[in-house]
Amino acid sequence: AGLLSDEAVDSLVETVHEKTGETSRSASGYAASNLDVYQVNSTFYDALGRDDVDYLLARAIQFFAPGTPQVYYVGLLAGTNDLELVGKTGVGRDINRHYYAPEEIRAEIDRPVVRSLMHLIRIRNGIPAFAGTFSMPECGDSELILRWESPHCMAQLNVDLERRTATIDCVDSDKRRRWTIGDGLLKAAESGAAI
Repeated sequence: AGLLSDEAVDSLVETVHEKTGETSRSASGYAASNLDVYQVNSTFYDALGRDDVDYLLARAIQFFAPGTPQVYYVGLLAGTNDLELVGKTGVGRDINRHYYAPEEIRAEIDRPVVRSLMHLIRIRNGIPAFAGTFSMPECGDSELILRWESPHCMAQLNVDLERRTATIDCVDSDKRRRWTIGDGLLKAAESGAAI
């Protein structure tokens, strides 16, 4: 309450249902015995329409936001809604609780979006700037800038929401690194190679 208007909440919920191809609707609200009608059950990847670019941009924003980011195991593997499990259990939340077999995990880890996400996690966990001070410099309406600074290190995420691209810049002890997000991949800018 107070964060979004009722109309904005309704629009958001309907957009997620649309992005999931309506599969989230069968696992949410009254259909899945959820008392909270605003709880939409879906994997994060499906809620973003299984779009690798949108998924990586959303995760980059999550990792640069203040706090300790958490990634559920299905999210780590950019998993999709498990309708079969929901059908067996009748529990709406099971839509994002797929039970992976070892061979499935090996296959999922090889996907470019998953490799890129794991590298984003390494960036978030390995750069000392994230122990420093957070700021959000002013930017345009379709842009988002998130910055972390410590005495000898800076990490900054620049997201262009209109173009669906982002750059991550890190300056650490006179060493500069840049990564880009676009085309569904995280790339090291100096080589242009996919991670």
